[in-house]
Amino acid sequence: MKRMIAAFVLMGLAIAVAIYIAMAPVASPTADGALNGFLAGLDGLVDGIEAAVGRSTGALIAIGIGLALSLVLALIPTRTRYEEEGEPFFNPSDELDLDHYPQAPGAQDLIEAEQDEDAPVEAPAPAPRPAPAPEVERAAQPAPVPAQPVPTEPIAAEPLPAQPTPEPFTATPLTLVRKVREPGRDWFGDSSWFGGLPRLGDTPWPRDLSGIALPFLAQIDLADIAACSAEGSLPRAGSLAVFLGDGGVVPLAVDVTADFTDPPQDLPPAFEEGAAMPFPQHTSRLTRWLFPYWPIEVHAGDAIGTPLERDHPFYAVGVGEPVETLWWHSVQHFADRLREGLEQADAPIAAHRANLLQAREELKRIENDPDTDPYELEDAREDIEGLEADLARIEEQRGSLPDMLAALESFTEGRAPWGVLSEQELEIVRDLLPEAHERYGELIGQSIPGSLGEMATVSLRAAISGPPEAVAAIPEAMLARLNAEYRLPAEGTHRLFVPAQDSDEIVLVDLAWDDMIEWCWPEEARFQIRIAPEDAAHGNWDRARALFVPS
Repeated sequence: MKRMIAAFVLMGLAIAVAIYIAMAPVASPTADGALNGFLAGLDGLVDGIEAAVGRSTGALIAIGIGLALSLVLALIPTRTRYEEEGEPFFNPSDELDLDHYPQAPGAQDLIEAEQDEDAPVEAPAPAPRPAPAPEVERAAQPAPVPAQPVPTEPIAAEPLPAQPTPEPFTATPLTLVRKVREPGRDWFGDSSWFGGLPRLGDTPWPRDLSGIALPFLAQIDLADIAACSAEGSLPRAGSLAVFLGDGGVVPLAVDVTADFTDPPQDLPPAFEEGAAMPFPQHTSRLTRWLFPYWPIEVHAGDAIGTPLERDHPFYAVGVGEPVETLWWHSVQHFADRLREGLEQADAPIAAHRANLLQAREELKRIENDPDTDPYELEDAREDIEGLEADLARIEEQRGSLPDMLAALESFTEGRAPWGVLSEQELEIVRDLLPEAHERYGELIGQSIPGSLGEMATVSLRAAISGPPEAVAAIPEAMLARLNAEYRLPAEGTHRLFVPAQDSDEIVLVDLAWDDMIEWCWPEEARFQIRIAPEDAAHGNWDRARALFVPS
C-alpha cells in the first residue's frame, strides 16, 4: 500500500513539473527574496530546456519520466508476510485445489511428495512465536511440548481405489412374433405383449424433455428373454417396457402379472382408426389413445420361417372378391367417418370460395386492360361460371349431408359392434356406400371408406386384437388365415439386441412397420431405440435414443 502511495506522489510531482515548464517564467523581475530567487533559477532551467528540445516536448518528457518512475516503484517485488516472519512462501499445486484450506509451512513439500512418491520429506521447522506486546498482560503459558521426531521415510501417496470395469453388455439377437389368437382364451394375462397398457408398478410413466407422456409400445418379460439368451447381461426377473421416445426402454422389477397402469390424462393419441397414420394432430370419434394389444412370443435368431412371412399389407378380401361378412362395427366406422367429413366440410367450401374470389379479381384486371385478347376474356368468364357451379354444388351437398348421416346413425343405433349383418342389411350398405361417394364424394370423398373391403379390413384388424367377443365373431377360415399369414410385419421382423448398421451402437429395440397393430411409421420406416455399448454396460438406459430409420 505504501508503494502505491509513493507512486502516486511521484506521478503528481511529474505533472507539477510539466505544468511549471508550460507556465514559466514564474519569478518576478523586480521582487527580492529567497523564494523569488529560487523561482528565477527554475525559470533559467526552463529556458535551457526550451532551447534544447522545446517547451512542449520538455513538459511531455517530465510526465514520461514521472510515469516510468511510478511504474518501477509499483512493480518492485517486496517481501511477503511469510518472509518477514521467517517462513518460506509456496504456491498451491496445479493439480490440487487448496484454495479453501490454510497453507501451512511445509505444505509445498507434501505436494511435491504427492508428485514424486520416492522423494523424502523432511519435517518442517516450527514457525517462531511472535513476541508478546509489552503493553498487554499475557496469561501464564504452559510449557511447550517437545516436537516429536518425524520419520524420514518417504511418504507415499495412498492410491485411489480402482474402479471396477463393468462387463460388456451381451444379449442374443431376438425376434418378437405376435401370438396365435385363439377363440375363448383370455390373453390379457400374458407376460410379454405389444400395445395396450404397460404394467409399471410404482415407476412413473416416462415423459420427454417437454414433459409430454411417451406413447407405450411394448413390454417384454425378462424371463422370456433369458429363456432365449441364457448368457445375456440382463437379469432374469422383471421386464423391459418400451416407449416411443428418447430413453424409451425402461427396466422394471415389477411383476409382469400386476395390474395395468392407468394412462396419464395428457397422453397424446396413438392413431386414428382406418387412417393408417399414427399420432393424429386432432381428435375425433375415430381417435384411439392406445395401440392394439397383442401378446407376443420371443424367439432366438433373426428369422422365424417362411410360413409366417408376408410382403403385403393386410386386406380382408382378395382382389375382385366380394365381401361376404360385415360387422356392425364396420357400419359404425362408416358413420364416424361420415361425421368426420361433415365436421371438416367447411374447409373445402372455404377453399372454393377463395378460388372464386381470386378468379373474379383476375377477370376485373383483364376487363380493365385495353390490350386484352377477347379469347382470354371469354376464358376467364367461363372459368368463373365453372367455379360458381362447383361452389353451389358442394354447398348443396353440405346442406343435405346431415340428413344422410342421421339416417345412417339411425340404421346402426342399438347394434352390438361385433354382430354380423344379415344378407338384407349387407345389401343396404352395399348400395349406400357408392351412393355416398356419388352424392358427396366431391365434398368428403377422402374421409369415407372407399369400399366394403376397406370397411371389413378395418373391422378385422380391430377384432383380432380386441376382446373375446370380437374374436368369436371372426369366421373360422378368416381367423385361420390371420394366424397363419399375419403374425409378422409386412416386411421384416420385430427384433431386440441387434447391432446397428451405421454405427457401433446396440439396437435395443427394432420395430418394423406393422399395419396389424397400427404401427404405420412415416415412410414405412423402422422405429429403433439405440444405446452406446458403454451405457448399456453401465445400465444407463435413460441415455438410449429413439429414431426412425429407412427399411
